Amino acid sequence: MDISDYLIKITGKSEKELKELIEEKKKSLGYLVDDEIALRLIAKDYGVIISEYKPDIEVKIEDLVPMMKNVTLVVTVDRVLGIKEFIKKDNNKGKVGKAIIRDETGSAFLVVWDDKTEFLHKLKPGTEILIKQAYTREGFDGSLEIHIGDKGEIQIINERKYKGIVWKVYDPIKYKKKDGSEGKIMHFILKEGENYTKVFVWNPTDELLGKIIEGSYVEILGGRIKSFDKDIEIYIDNENDIIVSHEKISPIPLNKNKLKDVKPNMENLIIEGIVDDNPIFGETQTGKKFAKILLRDEDFVLPIIFWGEKSEILKNIKKGTKILIDGCYSKIRDNGLEIIVSRWSKIRIG
Repeated sequence: MDISDYLIKITGKSEKELKELIEEKKKSLGYLVDDEIALRLIAKDYGVIISEYKPDIEVKIEDLVPMMKNVTLVVTVDRVLGIKEFIKKDNNKGKVGKAIIRDETGSAFLVVWDDKTEFLHKLKPGTEILIKQAYTREGFDGSLEIHIGDKGEIQIINERKYKGIVWKVYDPIKYKKKDGSEGKIMHFILKEGENYTKVFVWNPTDELLGKIIEGSYVEILGGRIKSFDKDIEIYIDNENDIIVSHEKISPIPLNKNKLKDVKPNMENLIIEGIVDDNPIFGETQTGKKFAKILLRDEDFVLPIIFWGEKSEILKNIKKGTKILIDGCYSKIRDNGLEIIVSRWSKIRIG
């Protein structure tokens, strides 16, 4: 809290009453003093010892309750939720942005207003920040909100950097741009310690596609970051935001799953086997193309479903062909357990 809030707390005066006292004190001294000196003189009149006032005391989230002012705390950004525009009572446009922040004692919503919302673009999940002169409110759902108004400040203490080993690279997929031309998206998994981050790169050059190989070291310098519960995804439009090093390639184990061990709702499966029958091609009532094969490894057989563009891969596949699928998932359908090939699945034939 600042000195005025401290005086309000000690004297029991309202904010309006204190402002009136400040004006009276300045007037009585011929306006030769500023607000702060007037406050200190008023404090002396009321017998308040200013030396006992401690400004900007850092607190923890668990210490906060609604209606507190001049809050100072150090927190970590958990998730940036976005910015919205609205119309104020005076018909001017306003902005409000939200993020989820946390410390070792709990979590809360960070609410940022108007021009201060631009600062949210600088925040990434994992970034440590210092919040000063904030105030607290209770949200509509009863949750605690920490607001940054005109006087509030946010300072970045330690910016989160994303760097590590390329754990898995998926085959690029094509898409139609708004102008009708064809674009391309690449997708890889970045491993940093025990953390895995999904990275998507829009319209990568052939040079970058050749550089991003499993086991290479990558550092992400920019991009847009989204977080979903515990998962983080990074979206990159400018490939200059990626630094790739092949100085030391880390071997990535290829842990294949046996078909007999596949259970419902398993993800990121790696399976390999022999096509047990010629592919069957079809189309749903909505016009979505698919293809189906029976895959055998050892004495176990499971149906594998390919959707959309992935079904085209099977046009030249025949019974007896060896195939490896990296990045598929299992699901129970009407006909029993099936393995689904996603659009990001990596497929190798032969």
